[in-house]
Amino acid sequence: YDPARHRFGRVQLVKFSRSVVCEIFSHLRLAAERLRIRVPADRTIREDLHSVYRVSTPGGVTYRAPHTRDGHADRATALALALRAYETVHAASGALQPAAVTVGARRGVPRIRPAILRTMR
Repeated sequence: YDPARHRFGRVQLVKFSRSVVCEIFSHLRLAAERLRIRVPADRTIREDLHSVYRVSTPGGVTYRAPHTRDGHADRATALALALRAYETVHAASGALQPAAVTVGARRGVPRIRPAILRTMR
């Protein structure tokens, strides 16, 4: 499998190890605290984002989420991965700008797209 030749563009394979999960969700938390994420007034998406919690274990820190009928924090994971992809691409090009990731739902399907914030407050 060659991710560079994927028909929908560049694909990055991610193995969900403890370190990757810790990295993506801690970046998501920082982005939320710095107001770099815009989340619509959609109860399902907000509850999904709030369901992820940090757990301290003897082996270090990890993030968990409960299994519900709606999934296993799938929207939060998708947002964390979208933020990671955005940061990876823009850091590699040397043009990392203040960014926001907008999460939206249309016809019940989560849609995640990167968006540039014009002003940071």
